[in-house]
Amino acid sequence: MTATDLVNLGIVDEIVPEPLGGAHQDPDLTAKTLGKALARHLKALGKKTPEELVSTRRARYRAIGRFVELAEVAQLELVAAPAEAGGGS
Repeated sequence: MTATDLVNLGIVDEIVPEPLGGAHQDPDLTAKTLGKALARHLKALGKKTPEELVSTRRARYRAIGRFVELAEVAQLELVAAPAEAGGGS
């Protein structure tokens, strides 16, 4: 899985960019960048009530792992295919 995959799945909120060559190349810049991202997210979270935080967290974790059975998708495609192809009697 890539960082982008994790964002798209809702597992992480943001990809914090690293300096060219990796975080170890410029630890000071890395710390500043990470600090800004954390402050931004904490500020947003601070505007929510405890109930909102719990509700949002619960919904987020419950959504992790949801999937669609590929067999169901394939079956739907097979059912739709003859009509789309203009076939029939």
